[in-house]
Amino acid sequence: MSNGAGRPAVIFGGPSPEHDISILTGLQAARTLAKAGRSPACLYWSKTNAWFEVDERLEGADFADGVPRGSRPLRLVVGSGRGRERNAPQGTPARHLRSCRVLPRRPG
Repeated sequence: MSNGAGRPAVIFGGPSPEHDISILTGLQAARTLAKAGRSPACLYWSKTNAWFEVDERLEGADFADGVPRGSRPLRLVVGSGRGRERNAPQGTPARHLRSCRVLPRRPG
């Protein structure tokens, strides 16, 4: 998945039983992209359906107590970007993420 600027994005985590494995494989994919010169945006989907941008250099252990320190909160927005956006519903399936954008969370 790529964001609007053409930078690849790696999404991992999510509210599923495979959450921890997803973190490990997502971080591995991010490192592989970084080594290939394609520094990705690493998007962590928490068990509570919250979204965060995290550093690609984190280790699996950094997620042991939940969201790692220094993570940047994001919000998932569904829409075309032409003024018809809405927040994604809870439990949004990953297969729909192609038509979504992840943006910095608005304060408040």
